[in-house]
Amino acid sequence: THTHTHTHTRPPFPMVWVCINKGGGVVGCGDNSHGQLGTGDIRSQTLPVHANLSTIEDGAVRTARSAGFHTLMLTHDKQGGGGRVEPGLLFGMGSNEFGQLGIGILGTNFYDVSQYDPGRDELDAVVQPTLVEVLPGFNITEIYVGLTASYVKLGQCPFQNIDACGVCMGDNTTCYGCDGIPGSNVVVDVCGVCGGDSSTCAGCDGVPFSGTVVDQCGVCGGNGTECVDCNGDLYGTAQLDVCGVCGGDDSTCKGCDGVPNSGKVFDRCEICGGMDASCLLVLRIMRGSSNKAGAIVAPMWSLLIASIVSALVWLRTSLYLSGD
Repeated sequence: THTHTHTHTRPPFPMVWVCINKGGGVVGCGDNSHGQLGTGDIRSQTLPVHANLSTIEDGAVRTARSAGFHTLMLTHDKQGGGGRVEPGLLFGMGSNEFGQLGIGILGTNFYDVSQYDPGRDELDAVVQPTLVEVLPGFNITEIYVGLTASYVKLGQCPFQNIDACGVCMGDNTTCYGCDGIPGSNVVVDVCGVCGGDSSTCAGCDGVPFSGTVVDQCGVCGGNGTECVDCNGDLYGTAQLDVCGVCGGDDSTCKGCDGVPNSGKVFDRCEICGGMDASCLLVLRIMRGSSNKAGAIVAPMWSLLIASIVSALVWLRTSLYLSGD
């Protein structure tokens, strides 16, 4: 386990002095117990020494401020591409016990940021200028340093740094539609189509991703049977008749009355729906004194013949009894 602690007695007014030379370099002397001189170590200096600006691109510092235990430095603005002005960057070094450097971490141990292990270390001494990453692009006009806190003053964004969306140092994307045109407000639909109407992935029911399709009969979400006849022919015309016969003429289940499924039939008297009663004739023939009867059942067309026969029998019997 790495352990490297230092005990310092802070003077009531830490003595440190920094200035900027003509080339933009930083020179300082005095208390360096927390690396606030930016020399890469924590040795205090009685004579002016140059800060190590190797971590600063171009090494051109515009202004520097120190409150004894930490120092902030602001670089010069630069001319960027497309006519833009790249505002100066803010760097910090020295004590970070209270997060006053704005580098996003706190600390009590002495380590160089480049050697920082977040699983092991905390930083209280940052011995090289370290970029304050949340501020690039902001137009910083002044920096203020207290014993345990830091402040910056932001100026107006240079007009040439305002993008088409009105964003300072923007990249023209915050107001772009998916078509790449600023302010078009064209968006990607639910189907993933730029400027689409969410129809390219919709089913025939109009619902995106429903998967509903038109069947062979042209019916949305159908099962393909609405245009098939009872013979199984697509767009065929055959239909079931009332008797349940495909292509039938309703005759196979008609009764004798011509009504399908009536159940009526001809009786023995040839009457449709009859009960065999309309054509029955019962003849009783008496023989001697015995009361025996014989039944003759005949259809109506034989009624006349039966009547004649009955009359002849009666006549013969009457003659016989009278002796004539």
